[in-house]
Amino acid sequence: MNVDSRKVAAVVVAVGAVGLLGTACSSDDDSASNTSAAMSSPMSNASGAATSSDATEPNGMDSGASTPTTITTDTELTTVGGQQITIGDEAIAKSYGERGGPDGYLGKPLGPVVKLKSGGSFITFEHGSLYQNPATGAVYAVHGEIGDEWGRLNHENGRLGYPTSDETKIEGGLEQTYDNGTIKFVGGKVTVTPAG
Repeated sequence: MNVDSRKVAAVVVAVGAVGLLGTACSSDDDSASNTSAAMSSPMSNASGAATSSDATEPNGMDSGASTPTTITTDTELTTVGGQQITIGDEAIAKSYGERGGPDGYLGKPLGPVVKLKSGGSFITFEHGSLYQNPATGAVYAVHGEIGDEWGRLNHENGRLGYPTSDETKIEGGLEQTYDNGTIKFVGGKVTVTPAG
């Protein structure tokens, strides 16, 4: 997923700090390089977008990999870098569990939940992110081609604002709504339609 450099920096710093703490307590000299390798490879393959020809549910999930599981704010999760974290936001933890947790389509977390100046929150996973819309408190997954386009438009700070739905299946593809518009992925092409 194309991720805003400020958000990547926040996640990398958070995971790196945890990684350094773990490295200082470890006799394994390769732990720091393993953390950075794990941080770089998921970002490059996170655009595993669902297309209209994929056998997916309306939100682009592979139905075989989305068995709900219970994730709470106390549930310890292992990041792709091997660090232990918890998802401290109840709505995000619940949404992640409903999407299958680490075994679901989003995969393992890359770091902790990040609180945004605009009032929302997000957490990035191997194959996408969960964003909490501050106006409603609802949590939505952003991933694939639609998520990449939203990233190019500067995420929640761009003209579309926060997501207001998960991806839904439409004729020939997928769409996702935002505060100020819609992104569609139809026939291999991404289109952005501002509201109004």
